[in-house]
Amino acid sequence: MLVFNLQKAQNTSMNKTQKQLDQDFSIFGAKALEWRRKCELLLPEIDRHQVWKACGFSCIYEYAAKKAGLSRDKVNECLRILKKIEDKPALQVIAQQKGVMAIQPVATIATPETEKFWAEKANEMSKHTLETFVREIRQQDLPGEVKAQVNLNINPKLAKKLDQIQKRADFEELLEKFVDSITEKAPEPVKTASRHIPVHIKTHVINKTNGKCAFPGCQKPYKILHHTQRFALEKIHDPDRLIPLCKAHEELAHLGLIENEEGPTETWKIRKLPNKNSYKFYVDEMVNITKHNAIAAPP
Repeated sequence: MLVFNLQKAQNTSMNKTQKQLDQDFSIFGAKALEWRRKCELLLPEIDRHQVWKACGFSCIYEYAAKKAGLSRDKVNECLRILKKIEDKPALQVIAQQKGVMAIQPVATIATPETEKFWAEKANEMSKHTLETFVREIRQQDLPGEVKAQVNLNINPKLAKKLDQIQKRADFEELLEKFVDSITEKAPEPVKTASRHIPVHIKTHVINKTNGKCAFPGCQKPYKILHHTQRFALEKIHDPDRLIPLCKAHEELAHLGLIENEEGPTETWKIRKLPNKNSYKFYVDEMVNITKHNAIAAPP
C-alpha cells in the first residue's frame, strides 16, 4: 500500500510538472509571436534606413532571419502589405494590434475610401474567415448571372444520356423534381435543454451534404452543425434548421453576414453588413463577446 501511494504521489507530481511546463511554453510562445509581429512592423523603417547594412549584414533578409527568425518570403510579404497601407491609417491600427498578416486578405483591395470598412472586418474576423469573406464578396460582385457548373463522376453511358436530356426545354424543371423525389424525409425536431444533438438527427443532417460545408460552392469538410434559428433562443434541434458549415462560414453566420440564413442553403449569399435589427444579431454579439473575453483571459 505504501509503495502504491508513493507511486501515485509521483504520478501526480509529474502531471503538475507537465501542466506547468505546458503553461510556461504557451505563454512564452504567445510572447514570441507578439514580439515577432512587432519586428515585422519595423521592417519598412529597417529597410529605409538600411539598419541591416550598418549592423554588418549583407541584406535585410539575413538581418531579419538572424535577428527575428523571419524568412525571405515573410519579409517580402510584410514589406508589400505595409507599402499598400501607407495611406490607410485604420488598417495600420489593425496591423499593429493583430499583426501584418491579419490584413493580408484586404491589403490590395482596400482604398482610402473603403479602408474603415475593411479594417472593421479584419478586426472582427480571423484571417481565414476574412479570406473567405473577400472571396465570396468578389464572386457575388461579378456582373451578370453565372450558370453553375456541376461536375459529376458518373459512367460514360449515363453521361451521354444526361447530355441528351439537358437539351430539353424543361430540363431544369425535371431535374428539380428528381432531386425533390429522392430527398430523404427529415426526422422530427427534438425539444431539449441539452446542446447534444441526437445521433439520428446529426446523421441525417451530415448525410445531406456528404459531410461537406453547405454554403453554396464550398467543398470544405464541415466543422460544426449550425443552428440557423440559434439554439439559445429556441432550445430545439430541428434537422431542417441544422446546417453543416466549415469554420469560416460558421463564423460569418454568427457575425450576421449570411443573407437569407433561414432559407434554403442554395439561396444563401454573403452580406457586406449585418442586419443589426435582427434578434439573432444581439444573441451572436453576446456569444462573440463571451468568446473574446475567454480567449483574452490570462491562463
